Amino acid sequence: MNLLAHHVHSGRHVVLEPLRRDHVDGLAAAASGDRSSFGYTQVPDGPDGASPTVGSSAAPATSIRRGRSGAAICTDARNERSRQAIERIGARFEAILHRHRRSFHPNDGDRLRDTAVYAVTVDDWPAVRDHLGSLLTR
Repeated sequence: MNLLAHHVHSGRHVVLEPLRRDHVDGLAAAASGDRSSFGYTQVPDGPDGASPTVGSSAAPATSIRRGRSGAAICTDARNERSRQAIERIGARFEAILHRHRRSFHPNDGDRLRDTAVYAVTVDDWPAVRDHLGSLLTR
């Protein structure tokens, strides 16, 4: 099973698909507004700073890194809503990386945050994909 294959999942309120270069301008435009609701999330200032880190106070703020064996999904360890959403799709908790990354929470200054790391392996992917599809049809 190729976890890196292009899969698009559509639901009533959202379409999930792999991030592509042609998404950069739209993401940069969306990030150019009021940033006060972004909470824990790093959002680039323009096309040159594009990052696969997305989210808001109402959606999972995550960083996803894909490889041959699966995907690692990272979020601020304090962000319980994101952690619950990541677990809900079927990703498995792997570890807390202490003082791992600079925090982007508005009140944290230069604080280094703890990062919660989750995994979806290529073996996990078929069940996660099917579960995600069922969540999107609700």
